[in-house]
Amino acid sequence: MDAYLSLKDLFPDIFVLAQHQEKTVAEMWSPQGWNMIFRRNLNDWEIPRMIELFKLLESFQGVQTGNLYYKHRNTQDVFQ
Repeated sequence: MDAYLSLKDLFPDIFVLAQHQEKTVAEMWSPQGWNMIFRRNLNDWEIPRMIELFKLLESFQGVQTGNLYYKHRNTQDVFQ
């Protein structure tokens, strides 16, 4: 994975569906889980891409409090 590639570039098909495109990853997280709101319901063929996105997000862990920053478990990649 390119450390400088944004999630919107990695998942453009999902990004175009997002209702809150200006939000950060940290803003989309709540104690109950991911709070992603889409412009429409996902089609069956889009579900695997969402799973791929969730797996990627799951592979990162928070590294700072206050502002949420995420670091990939196996690399030095960090994103907010």
